[in-house]
Amino acid sequence: MESVKVKPEETRNWLALPQQITTLIFQKLGVMEIIARAQWVCSPWRKLAKEPTLYRCMDMRNPWQEIWDINAYDDYADLAREAFKRCNGDLEEFSMENFATDELMYLARYVTCTSLRCLRLVCCYQVSDEALMKLLENNPFLEEVELVDCDFKAETIEDVGRSCPLLKSFRLNGEEKEGSGSDIDDNDDVDEEALAIANYMPKLRRLHLSRNKLTNTGLEAILNGCPYLKYLNLQECFNIELNAELRKKYERIEKLVVPDDLADDYEFDGAGKYLGSNDEDDASEVSNEDYVLESYEEKNKEKAKEEGKLKLCIDGAIKMHIEGNVSDATELVRKLAL
Repeated sequence: MESVKVKPEETRNWLALPQQITTLIFQKLGVMEIIARAQWVCSPWRKLAKEPTLYRCMDMRNPWQEIWDINAYDDYADLAREAFKRCNGDLEEFSMENFATDELMYLARYVTCTSLRCLRLVCCYQVSDEALMKLLENNPFLEEVELVDCDFKAETIEDVGRSCPLLKSFRLNGEEKEGSGSDIDDNDDVDEEALAIANYMPKLRRLHLSRNKLTNTGLEAILNGCPYLKYLNLQECFNIELNAELRKKYERIEKLVVPDDLADDYEFDGAGKYLGSNDEDDASEVSNEDYVLESYEEKNKEKAKEEGKLKLCIDGAIKMHIEGNVSDATELVRKLAL
């Protein structure tokens, strides 16, 4: 009987990829994956991993691998320090969750040199008002700021507006706690943050307030003080009464999320809690870890789908490059980067 020769399975030589495509793959990985994993694969990748353009966007939110391990915070801080060294003063987008400290804020201030356009902090209780303001004062061209479940004073919100005159998008999410957004203490100046926004952020296009204690007075001030506002989220701001007079004023708002709308356009709230369900009965029976696991599986499916599309495009670009169609391959890489 004649034996059948089995053709050996072809394996991709990743080192043969054009540098443009490898750079694109690294950009999709993000700074944490590059520093913690990709750079250790081989010498060429280690060299590429030091390219400053890869560190223009530093997103260090929701590190899934160790999300419940508080002992890993120092490791994440080390990753951030290394990324700061490599960005060469061109950092444009900076996002952190849980492990940000005053030290990291001061480092960010040192390396940004007015380059920062977007800042997002989630559950960064260790960051002081002073450290935040030092960073903002050094970056007057910021257009987007998000402070989610942080603990900054109302005066600091005013300083954010003063330091960032070009601000177009601002998110201020209060801490999630029982009675949040509705309990008013006699000593509370409940509209202080709203008035700071109204008086010092006139160019806002998007405003997301969540679990804020503002009243109709604060909301009316925002509508008057922010004439370019197109998106307004008032989720769980239960001290607001949307009467006829207010309804007339927010007619120009293209997208309005009312206080009792439980849907949220922010995927994660606090330390990894997934907001994929609006059913309170179901939520009360499922732990935070279950939410995270469910979300992680869903994200893996989406990631696999995206990686499949990316693989097909990369294969096409490699084939074009081998066949000598360098210009077509370059154009495909350019489209992938968009």
